[in-house]
Amino acid sequence: MGCDMGGLTGPIHFPYAGRKAGRDLMAALLAAALLLGPLPAAASTPRVKDMSYRYQDSNLLVSLSVGDAFDRPDLKEAIMSTRQVTITFTVELLKHRPGWIPKVMVRRKLSKTVQYDTLTHQFAMETQLDGEPLDKRVVETWDEMVKYTESATDIKMTSVANMSPAETYTVRGQIHLLNDFALWIIPWDIQTPWATMTLSTP
Repeated sequence: MGCDMGGLTGPIHFPYAGRKAGRDLMAALLAAALLLGPLPAAASTPRVKDMSYRYQDSNLLVSLSVGDAFDRPDLKEAIMSTRQVTITFTVELLKHRPGWIPKVMVRRKLSKTVQYDTLTHQFAMETQLDGEPLDKRVVETWDEMVKYTESATDIKMTSVANMSPAETYTVRGQIHLLNDFALWIIPWDIQTPWATMTLSTP
């Protein structure tokens, strides 16, 4: 499109339209990346595995692990990039009420943070329960790191004094792996579906 302005002919520029076109182009590129790029969404789907419970010293203890997680390219790249990566295990104790939704009696969050050091080639790890430090350690190999990080063992939920044999209880667990991982074009969360288990009261 042209215009004659005092004998000068040339294209008319619309700055706003150019910005809009730029946004449209970026949206198209991101959509193409989702369809064509090697994105983590195509990787294996993490899941809760080996979920179990037991009673010890009048307390309910719950254990669970994450499966199909540490072989994902996005999780490997996140850990080896030297940034801190936190795996969060969320466990809830639910009491069922006839005619009502289950009541969340207790919620525990156990987090394991991993950071790789490219100078020492070691993995520094820290464990917290509901924000309180539980353990710190350093390991030498990827396999040692995975063995320690993929499981949460004997999370103390509540005393059996708070549970009635006449009531029905379930425990459910979910594991959160990555949040807004910036090395990929599109950020998203990676987490497992909830896994549920019915309890037998002591």
